[in-house]
Amino acid sequence: MLIKSGIIKKIGLFDEIYSPAYYEDVDFCYRVKKMKYKIICYLNTEIIHYEGYSSKKRKDINIFKERNKFIFCLKHYNIFQFFILNIIFILSGIKNIFLSYPTKKDIKYRKLLIYLKILLQLKSYFNKTNPNKQITISTK
Repeated sequence: MLIKSGIIKKIGLFDEIYSPAYYEDVDFCYRVKKMKYKIICYLNTEIIHYEGYSSKKRKDINIFKERNKFIFCLKHYNIFQFFILNIIFILSGIKNIFLSYPTKKDIKYRKLLIYLKILLQLKSYFNKTNPNKQITISTK
């Protein structure tokens, strides 16, 4: 990413809520676009990215991917959009289980269970006793 320092001063840095990884760049670009700045992708560039290479030893990395997807949706969409997106995510997860190779079914099933677990943990976000809308999602 190449970013003018003035934009960073207005938008802020990557949101630390996405730590340790995933969706911080998407969130940043979304905020840039929301402030009416241009995002330009240079399609003739080739970058080799070894996804998960540095996090191989972390067993909970899929939980962070799914958790941060939820956090992004909660942060940027209204409740109706959030609800519709979650229906799409869940249906997509079910489809992936049935259409994947037998050796991958277990992985897809576990990913869907992680997703549903996180969705259930989000009830505190919508609780009336949580007026500040703090997002605390356990990864355990």
